This record gives sequence, C-alpha cells and structure tokens, in this order.
Amino acid sequence: MNRKVFILVLLLLFVLELLGPVQEWVIQPFTQGLAAVSAWLVQLFDSTASSEGVILRSLENGTAVAIQPGCNGIEAMICLTAAILAYPST
Repeated sequence: MNRKVFILVLLLLFVLELLGPVQEWVIQPFTQGLAAVSAWLVQLFDSTASSEGVILRSLENGTAVAIQPGCNGIEAMICLTAAILAYPST
C-alpha cells in the first residue's frame, strides 16, 4: 500500500467532511437515510418505531436515539475509501 497516497486521501476526505456544504448536502441526508432504514428494519419487529430526521424513536414509550456525528459510519467509509485508493492494483 502506498502510505503517502493513503494519508493524503485520508486527510483530504476528513477535511472535506468538515465543510459546511458537505455536511448539509451529503452527511445530513445520509444520516437521515440511515435513520429511516433503521426505523424500517426495527418496524419488522416493532410497529411503533419511527424516524424523524436523525432521530429514531418508539411511539409507544417515547424512547428515542439520535444518530450523532461519528456514529453514522462516515469515518469508517473514509478510511476504507483511502485504503482502497492507496492499494496498488490495476
């Protein structure tokens, strides 16, 4: 693996992730979609689950969980993308 390429791509993607427009147009919609898919999966077992924005909640008892930055998998995808791009293959 080319370490310089890995580090460069990693830094570039992490800096890009912090930009306001990227947060607004990519990260937030992705996180909201993640909450919606999670609610759909939970509804297979509990019909009172719902999502609103980044919040996943039970309508029965009001318990809720918010998907916060760092818990949405973006950072893991950044690391994986950097590793894939830095791996020397054709």
